[in-house]
Amino acid sequence: MKNERQAVILKLIAEKEIHTQEELTERLSEEGINVTQATVSRDIRELKLLKIRSDNGTYKYSAPGPNDDIFDERLVDIFKKVVIKIQYVGYIICIQTVRGMANAAAVSIDASLSGDIIGSVAGDDTIFVLVESEDKASELVKEFRRILNRQ
Repeated sequence: MKNERQAVILKLIAEKEIHTQEELTERLSEEGINVTQATVSRDIRELKLLKIRSDNGTYKYSAPGPNDDIFDERLVDIFKKVVIKIQYVGYIICIQTVRGMANAAAVSIDASLSGDIIGSVAGDDTIFVLVESEDKASELVKEFRRILNRQ
């Protein structure tokens, strides 16, 4: 349920300008997901959503992108704390994490590298990431390992 809700949140903020937690709560309700503002607040924090200036000068929610320094810092922090092993076979990267932390790492991966990733599936302690080619998988594994080795 949480994963699905957070996926809907990311979809909503990508498709529409959402300015407040209350507005996001209403949009989720329209999608058939009834949650409290406290839950939405937690989701915003977990997804590391940013407030950015929209074209009309107001502020709206946005997912961090690959060039956002603040996101890179958080991605490194999450990875260093939770990732145990990374390997790939063909087009699929398998990332093993500390139990219960695969979703947190998967959200970071999806938000930061969406251009290279077709999709990901997170379980309790394993993430499968599908990319478009074996070369891309190899490149991403190298990048993930580089992130893990940062001091």
